[in-house]
Amino acid sequence: MNPPPSTPATNTQPNVVEFKIKAGTGNGPWNDAATTINLKVGQSLKITNEDTVDHLLHTGGAPFPHARNPIKPGTSVTFQVTKAFAGPMLYDHITAGKVFIVAAP
Repeated sequence: MNPPPSTPATNTQPNVVEFKIKAGTGNGPWNDAATTINLKVGQSLKITNEDTVDHLLHTGGAPFPHARNPIKPGTSVTFQVTKAFAGPMLYDHITAGKVFIVAAP
């Protein structure tokens, strides 16, 4: 089963980029190269889990520290972007889904 199409991240506040993990994503990718989440150091990334399963974003310390806890269905978590990041793509620790994120200095 294919995950639902992803939508680009939005900026509702100047320094907050919002991204939604769509319902039905499951173990599929959170987004694709065309909808890469584009960030800048100093911004915050708010991720909302609209799916029915837990998700846990893996980072190697960039563009922000690795998440400690899963994002439960129906909840959000906000990360402070602290480092530039150009790849490789990140992934979900629980489902192994790909996550496309870049962060400019």
